[in-house]
Amino acid sequence: MTDLPPLPPGPIAPDPPPPEGPPPPPLRLFGPGDPRSGGTSSGGALNTPTALTYNGLVEQVALLAPYLTEMAPDGVTLQGQDPNFTNLIPMMLNYAEQRIQRDMDLIATQVMRTGYALAIGSNQLGVSPSDFLVIQDVIVTMNGVPTPLTPISKPAMLTLWPASSAPAPPVNFAILGGDTPTQGLTSTIIMVGPPPDQNYGVSIVGDSRASFLAQYANTPLANTATTWISTWLPDMLVMACMIYVSAYQRDFGRQSDDPQMAQSYENQYQLLLKQANTEEFRKRFEADAWSSQMNSPVATPSRG
Repeated sequence: MTDLPPLPPGPIAPDPPPPEGPPPPPLRLFGPGDPRSGGTSSGGALNTPTALTYNGLVEQVALLAPYLTEMAPDGVTLQGQDPNFTNLIPMMLNYAEQRIQRDMDLIATQVMRTGYALAIGSNQLGVSPSDFLVIQDVIVTMNGVPTPLTPISKPAMLTLWPASSAPAPPVNFAILGGDTPTQGLTSTIIMVGPPPDQNYGVSIVGDSRASFLAQYANTPLANTATTWISTWLPDMLVMACMIYVSAYQRDFGRQSDDPQMAQSYENQYQLLLKQANTEEFRKRFEADAWSSQMNSPVATPSRG
C-alpha cells in the first residue's frame, strides 16, 4: 500500500468568508402564491369554487330554465316573476340538497356531539333524530377515558345482553330503532350492553345533514350566506335543481329521447357525482390501495 505524501509545513488556511449581500432565497417546491408553499397571497387559505348564495342559486336556475326574476317585497330575496316558479323553489332546494347528501357520504357532515348520558341500570339511550342521520360510534367515558363501544346487531344484543343482565361497564351497542310513542320523530334508541353499573357520560359520532340554503330565503342573508354544499359543490347543486325544475316543465321525456344533449341535466349530475365521490373517497383514504391517491391508468405495476 502506497503511503500518502506528508502535509506541507505551516498552518492550514481557513475557509474563505461567505460572500457579502443578502442570503440566497430558500428552495421552493411550489411557486409563490401556491397554497402549498407556506407563504401565499391568501394567507394559506384553500381556494374555493364560486360559492352560491340563495339569490345566486335562484339566478342561475332562472337563467337555465329560463325564467324572469325580480326582487321580492322584502327587498333582499330574489324570486321569479312567474309565481309558480317562486312556489317550487323551496321543494327544488329540498330535492337537490337531499339528493346530493343521499348520493354522497360527505366527510364534512360527520360530527361528534357530547353531553349524552347513560343512567345506572338503564340499557337504552335516546338520541334526537335531528342530531344524527346515521350513528357510527358511541363513546363512553369510563374513569376519565373515552372508550368506544363495539357495534353489534340487534339480535346479538338481545341475546348476549338482555335487560336482566348484571350491570357492568358497557362494551357493545346496537341501534334499536325509533321511540314508540312518536315512531322515531322524538328519539332514536341506542341499546348498550351490559346495562351500565353507574352513570356514564357519552359522546356520539355520526352523519348529520348539512345546512340547507332555503333557510336564508326572506332573510337579510339571502344574498350573502352560503352552505357547505353551495360552497364546495355548486355545480352539482345547480344540476340537481334543474332536474327538479325539468319535472315542472315536463321535460323528462325530451331528455330521455336524446340523453347526450347538453341540456340533459341528469347526465351532467351523474358525471359530477362520480367525480365528487372520487374526492370523498380520497379524503377518507378509501381511494387507490386504501390511500388518498387517485388511481393512475399508466402506473406500472399497479397498486393493490
